[in-house]
Amino acid sequence: MILPALMRVIPHRQVIEMCFYAERFPATRAKELGLLNHIVLANELDEAIEGVVAKLRLNSPTALKIGRRAINAVADLALGEALDLTQTLLPILAQSKHAKEGFRAFGERRAPVWD
Repeated sequence: MILPALMRVIPHRQVIEMCFYAERFPATRAKELGLLNHIVLANELDEAIEGVVAKLRLNSPTALKIGRRAINAVADLALGEALDLTQTLLPILAQSKHAKEGFRAFGERRAPVWD
């Protein structure tokens, strides 16, 4: 079940090696392969999660939601189709209350306030 997902993230030869050898590997190798973004010690996990959440809270919830959907939608599209879709989504996002607040905050040189 995981093979199609791995094939989209890890180089083909690496996937073949992983499947045929069936060996465990350390987190550092998983990061090298692009399976992980960060590695933290167990006793630092809560702090690391708080840091990620704090970064996410700086962004518009609407932009995060639409962005996540757009990333998933364009992942398997040809470049031209992906550009068409994102070009369609951008004006929709720009009309959201969060986009308007973001533009206003930028112009006023302040942090945006997301409700």
